[in-house]
Amino acid sequence: MYASESDIPTTLYYKIEQEIKKWIIEGRYKTGELIPSEAELQKIFNASRLTIREAVKHLAAQGLLEKKQGVGTYIRRPIIEHRRGFLYSPSEEILARNFALVTEVIQLKELKADEKIARKLNLALKESVIFLERLRYANQVPAQLMKSYLPAKYVPGIDKIDFKTNFLYRTLEEHYKLRLKEADETIEATKISKRDAKLLDITPNTPVLLTTRSTYLIDGTIIEHNIIIYRPKILNYHIKLKGRDQSKLIYSSFTEKRNK
Repeated sequence: MYASESDIPTTLYYKIEQEIKKWIIEGRYKTGELIPSEAELQKIFNASRLTIREAVKHLAAQGLLEKKQGVGTYIRRPIIEHRRGFLYSPSEEILARNFALVTEVIQLKELKADEKIARKLNLALKESVIFLERLRYANQVPAQLMKSYLPAKYVPGIDKIDFKTNFLYRTLEEHYKLRLKEADETIEATKISKRDAKLLDITPNTPVLLTTRSTYLIDGTIIEHNIIIYRPKILNYHIKLKGRDQSKLIYSSFTEKRNK
């Protein structure tokens, strides 16, 4: 039995918020399913409608719930919003949205760099590389398929680390004492392979967003090249554009072409 509002008037909505969040994390309600109605939640938590609405409003603001007029409140499909300007890891992007994060390690092995990977990591051909493939779930939904390549010489013993419970960036910083500085990232639309589609639980050849990233250490060394495939409708990019280019180069070029 939950405490009544008269017992803890300032914290009950927060306790209700955390309990509903726990339901989501534990999978009691799946993505797209309705949670109990406001009237039912009032009975469950011994709370007023105003308190229930406050808890639901906070969860909706976190992107966990969505309310549809005349239908009810349901578990929202996770949306991962990339915030440009900072070097966030993919896991940090998920955690920042308060989603329940689960990682499945598909494979972790050492291999010899082919021409493409050697070029991406600035290594010699056939130099040893660590390949780490992980499938990330957000609120029980397969959200990201991540394929990371790292120079083996900088991460000895990495095969002993459990990446179900450890994050790659944090491992590089805390275990290997490497200082991450910046990354170059590109985004493109592509069609997913049959094998990768099965892992993300979507139809083969479905259009998906794919990002590729090269992450650099403070001395300019490329420490990781990764490829991330996002399940459709999972990823949003937020970019703030400030100021105007005063060079007039674009307009000058346009004027020259028009006057010819």
